[in-house]
Amino acid sequence: MVRFVIFLIIHTLYKIKIIGKENIPAAGGALLVCNHVSFADRCLIIACTRRVIRFMSLRSLFENKFLGLLFSIMKFIPIADTDSPKKLLESFTEAGDHINDGEIVCIFAEGAITRTGNLLRFEKGMERIMKKVNAPIIPVHLDRVRGSIFSFEGETFFNKIPSRIPYPVTISFGKPMSPESSVSEVRAVVSEMGADAYQFRPGKDIHLPLRFYSQAKKHPNRFCMVDSRGSELSYAKTFIASMAFSRAIKRHCPEDDMIGVMLPNSVGAGLVNIGISLLGKCPVNLNFTASEESVDNVNLKVWDSTYFFIQRICRKGEN
Repeated sequence: MVRFVIFLIIHTLYKIKIIGKENIPAAGGALLVCNHVSFADRCLIIACTRRVIRFMSLRSLFENKFLGLLFSIMKFIPIADTDSPKKLLESFTEAGDHINDGEIVCIFAEGAITRTGNLLRFEKGMERIMKKVNAPIIPVHLDRVRGSIFSFEGETFFNKIPSRIPYPVTISFGKPMSPESSVSEVRAVVSEMGADAYQFRPGKDIHLPLRFYSQAKKHPNRFCMVDSRGSELSYAKTFIASMAFSRAIKRHCPEDDMIGVMLPNSVGAGLVNIGISLLGKCPVNLNFTASEESVDNVNLKVWDSTYFFIQRICRKGEN
């Protein structure tokens, strides 16, 4: 009854496009490994199949009177990163036993809801669950969920008005993988599924520079990007800095259609890529760790000068 109510509510609030539903086994156990984008992720997956799915959820959520009762009725498996290794192992073993008994278990391998929409690192819990299990792993990807009420956008989860109802999302179920698949292998497949799901988005034919310009114009003060060096930019600052890079690149490479970029994963690299794209040229990102010499003698100097340039441009933008 509870699952039926969830099914009705979700299909009222969301317009779900399901890809690869046939990959969910009609019978027998399996482990669903999914990216984590919002508080509604469990309900979205429940609304895609008639099979009962046991989700692994934080033990702290069971302490809430309402959620604890709901999760118990839906047979969720409690787990918490604050538990002792012994209790964590017991939770993983319980999940594996349910799979061996022919049930479906779902785990959000990132361990937390993404704050940026990007795929986070997958934790090792998946491998521990499948250690003594002979059942398939089904990779799952949730697309376009970020931006909905229950996702983290605008520095909050719930304090926002729905942009539309029903809210369109795409849920992809990948082909079954071996129970011996590693965390990195499953994450790679989930990432590829995210790229494949992009084709189902409206306006997918709009070029990246135009899409970025539209977003910057619509939300100039909204957070856009940050890196480990602490350079945090809004859309307005990102656009200003990208235009500055774009003009500099145009002066030095007026006739080239493809521009090589050899920078670490950083705000600087992102700005350079956007700047090249704004020129209608193709950025080609090179492996900046190709040699010890390139890292020690070239890239650190390039990155330091790029970082200084970003700060100078941003200060001018603020003024």
